[in-house]
Amino acid sequence: MRKKRKPLPVVRTELNPIFEGCYTTHSDIKRANRQCENLLLDMETIAALAHLLGKDYPAQNLETFWQKVLFNQFHDILDGSAISESYRYSLNLAEEVLSKSKNLINDSLVFIAGQVNTCGEGIPLLVFNQLGWVRSEPVEFELPCEFSGKEGYLKDCEGKNIPVQVIENKKGLFIAENIPSFGYKTYWLNEGTGNCSNGGNISADRETGIFETRYYRLEVTPDTGVIRRLYDKINKKEVLSIGRSVAEDPSSYWAETCGNLLQISQEKPHQMSAWIIGNILRTENLLGLEEFKILENGPVRLVLGIKRRYSNSSLNQKIILYANLPQIDFSLFTDWQEKGSSREGVPLLRVKFRVAFDGPQAEFETPFGWQVRQSEGKELPALKVVSLAERNYRFGLLNREKYGYLVDGNNISLTILRNPYEPDPLPDNGPQRVDYRLRFGRLRKQEMAKEASSYNRPLYTVVGANRPGKLPSTLSFLKFHSSSCIPSSLYRALNGKGLMLRFYESTGHKGKVFLEFNFPVRKIIKTDLLGRGNHSIQVRQKKSSLSFNKYSLNTIRLLSD
Repeated sequence: MRKKRKPLPVVRTELNPIFEGCYTTHSDIKRANRQCENLLLDMETIAALAHLLGKDYPAQNLETFWQKVLFNQFHDILDGSAISESYRYSLNLAEEVLSKSKNLINDSLVFIAGQVNTCGEGIPLLVFNQLGWVRSEPVEFELPCEFSGKEGYLKDCEGKNIPVQVIENKKGLFIAENIPSFGYKTYWLNEGTGNCSNGGNISADRETGIFETRYYRLEVTPDTGVIRRLYDKINKKEVLSIGRSVAEDPSSYWAETCGNLLQISQEKPHQMSAWIIGNILRTENLLGLEEFKILENGPVRLVLGIKRRYSNSSLNQKIILYANLPQIDFSLFTDWQEKGSSREGVPLLRVKFRVAFDGPQAEFETPFGWQVRQSEGKELPALKVVSLAERNYRFGLLNREKYGYLVDGNNISLTILRNPYEPDPLPDNGPQRVDYRLRFGRLRKQEMAKEASSYNRPLYTVVGANRPGKLPSTLSFLKFHSSSCIPSSLYRALNGKGLMLRFYESTGHKGKVFLEFNFPVRKIIKTDLLGRGNHSIQVRQKKSSLSFNKYSLNTIRLLSD
């Protein structure tokens, strides 16, 4: 090529995506894949931290589990275009990985917890953060038998009392605040209310559908379940387009201007129905309700319950509001019985939100970064989140098991279910669960990416016993400081020599990462993705720093000897 010196075309952007139906078809394998990826990353990190304290690292287990997960990522399995027998085999593989990895994660957590000083008043509850940044999030835990049906509260290391909301008489829910990166924090569970001052509450009026926290005002129409208004009180901004109506008829609002609008479309019959989203024959808005009520209303969260029915399918939705968190969670439970056929076509379910922005930029999360795309109404893939951005304000639609989004101007939709008819005639028939979250505010890209990872990889808990230990009640094994980089994984090196830390830069800026260690690190080696390299970086007084380039994926080895 150099000799001929002929100009050759260079592709500097993405290749055009095809087979957009594959981002959604066969929800079971999509959910299993996401859960397996999340759990194995958690297992690597938690096992690595336990290994620092003397526990054997499950290297062979991890290799076996990753092989099974990667087998299921073969393109005719993960994309949903295989026959039904294939998914019975693949889901069995995934279930084996999930079951065994959960047990090994628990073993490592219990091992670490056994070395923590948990002396204090009440039953110790340790909250573990497997990610590389400080987190404040809702945490559910199994109540000890002696607390079943009783009121309780938690006391943290600084003596602050934290309210606990009892769920179904057997679980406790609270907001765990400032859990250290790659570390843990200890709380102590006590009986009673503890005279907790939780710093916020939720104003609720089911009749009008108006709910308000210190972060936002949410207006849900009780007769349809759509969101007519979402107002950000912190930034004094309308987040979603307002579903306005004339004074003479409160029901005269246009549903398409609202949020949380469930829509069922019917694709025209077409070949390769598992692979391709066909031309849309019609779209119906799900505006009829069987029930709208408050399911929970406690010191931590309020849960709305919405029941809908469409043809042969039931769709039950929970909308979850937290008194002290700037987010709104949704869980959709459906018994999906809308069948596709070569005569009727393919049913498709989406949930849509319309933002109140003038000209938003559509940002799709990709592996180790983001991709800005034209919002022209085409189904496009993303990992865990798509955000619409206007200047420094972002509206993110996060999910735990889906990959297909549709953005058209101010409208953003998550594709929830399809039911094509070939090669598997019933890929998504039956019970389904889909979780998604709204996160909005003045957030940078890397903050939105962290929110999505945190949503997909919840904090862990271990109920312990009061005992002395060599570790403090709160600890970060590794502190990672950067204005634009995100830690993506921490694991023991494949050759057993040290720990490997991987992080990436996604905003297009050069800079430095600063590290602080609470375990012995003698030196750092910068490596490639396979752990090869010999560029040494100094460590002084358990601290170090290193430079990174824009849009870079970085791997370093942490050596203790």
